[in-house]
Amino acid sequence: MRRKTSSDGSVELDWTSTTLETETCTESHFGNLGSNFANLQLDALYCLKKEQPGIDAVTIQGMYESDAFDYIQISVKECSNSTSNDTCGTQDELDALLGGGGFFAIYYSNLAINSEDYDDPTTGYRDSGFTMFGNNYYKQLYMWLNHLDIVSDSGWLTESEHTDSFIKPGSIDETVTMKTMSSMLDFQMRVGKVSTVYSRSYIKVQDIAAQANGLTSVVLVLMLIFVTPYSNLKFYESLINALFDVKTLKKDSAIKKSGKKQKKNKKVTKQNPEDSQDKTNQNLKKVDQHSRIQLEESISHHIVIDSPKYLLKSQRVKEEMLASKSVKPERVVTSLEKIQ
Repeated sequence: MRRKTSSDGSVELDWTSTTLETETCTESHFGNLGSNFANLQLDALYCLKKEQPGIDAVTIQGMYESDAFDYIQISVKECSNSTSNDTCGTQDELDALLGGGGFFAIYYSNLAINSEDYDDPTTGYRDSGFTMFGNNYYKQLYMWLNHLDIVSDSGWLTESEHTDSFIKPGSIDETVTMKTMSSMLDFQMRVGKVSTVYSRSYIKVQDIAAQANGLTSVVLVLMLIFVTPYSNLKFYESLINALFDVKTLKKDSAIKKSGKKQKKNKKVTKQNPEDSQDKTNQNLKKVDQHSRIQLEESISHHIVIDSPKYLLKSQRVKEEMLASKSVKPERVVTSLEKIQ
């Protein structure tokens, strides 16, 4: 059908028809799915001839309101001696056979989509539809043939798309009117209103790298959350160890200094052998004095840990003791007692 607009603005419909010939069905009419239809009574079914004159001019397109509207129609009519080459039965015989007891069935191949199969994403299967009809009312059936496109992107780094197009039979709708028409049933194959597009692609190399980077970031964040408390603990532990190491070194240094002085005193005693007895007594006093100094230094270092303000006083007392070798032990104790 072609819709034309005349010069006065009126619209005219130009209908033309092409008759398609039929023949008895065989398995070959169904292509690769022929074996799926082998259990049907194919010799009682009609199929379109494979070799069809003018088949290239036959199209299916548009809707009724479109400027171009083409479809394929199969009509079931009551036998009439005026149009049939065979002798028809009487009207009573026809009414007995077709009075609401007619049966119409159609068998066809359909498509199932498996997008995970890269080489052959479509799988054919046998499908069918049926209805009842009679010669005392009119029924019209519509099979919608929908567009199906499968877009495949096979590139690993960049897009490399190709599209495969198919026609997929969809739903079958029907309308019924109680008026009698020239035919009892009309079955039309028309273009569907639905177009389906399947898009599929392989994951790209850069996508794999991005996902790996994201996973690494998540792992690092989790590690940071769990490691931070342990890191803080070790940091404070290192600070404490550093403070105790410094004070221990100061104490060891004071002990070493006192030890050197003891060695010096011993050397002095060796230089004066004549007064050995007096020197020995003096050395004993000095050793006792230095022992007390070491004891008081140890006490002063314990005081430093509790309160740093005693460090200067302790140091001043120690210097006074070292400057005057004649300081008595009792004086040292009295000075330390004042400090405390």
